[in-house]
Amino acid sequence: MRPPRALLLDFGGVVVETASRPGWLAELAGEVHTLIGGALPLADVEVDLMAAKTADRSWKDAMSRPFAPAEMTHRMFWGDFVAADWPESARESVLAHAT
Repeated sequence: MRPPRALLLDFGGVVVETASRPGWLAELAGEVHTLIGGALPLADVEVDLMAAKTADRSWKDAMSRPFAPAEMTHRMFWGDFVAADWPESARESVLAHAT
């Protein structure tokens, strides 16, 4: 009998592959800036998007611990991670477009 060449452990998660997309931050920040009618400076939108990306990564790490972890929704990401401290009108604009 030969030993296995590999071992796959399934913890019930999702395996995904991602690819870096050059310019994504400026492109997305520009779209969001337009969507919110310039309620925040473009640079602030970029900073908040990067902060949300970092917070999302930490949240995902934290959710690996609970027995039945919560799922991140688009509304939660945009409302709580990106636009939590934005003016109400800007926050409502991104929430209205979160699927």
